[in-house]
Amino acid sequence: MVDTRIESTKRLMTERLRQIESLDHAALEHDESGRAMFLDSACAGDEGLRRKIDFLLFYSKHSEDFIETPALEIMAKELAAERSRGSDEHSAAESIRNL
Repeated sequence: MVDTRIESTKRLMTERLRQIESLDHAALEHDESGRAMFLDSACAGDEGLRRKIDFLLFYSKHSEDFIETPALEIMAKELAAERSRGSDEHSAAESIRNL
């Protein structure tokens, strides 16, 4: 009996996560001006669902430029610059530690 409840809960959670993911992706296809109206309709009064989607959209928007240049690319450029200046390997090692 307990196993049945656990499996049922897992299925419901999995379905909810799929719903959240699907709506998040669909909302991103709308421009910002039409997104709220789309979500009002799609969430159909489910405030918990709407909060989760709004949360994901907020962090998606604010994380777009989080790492514009990969760390390895920055490190490679820094090491190349050090070598061209004739710096020793000690300074390169310090640069790696500073990442």
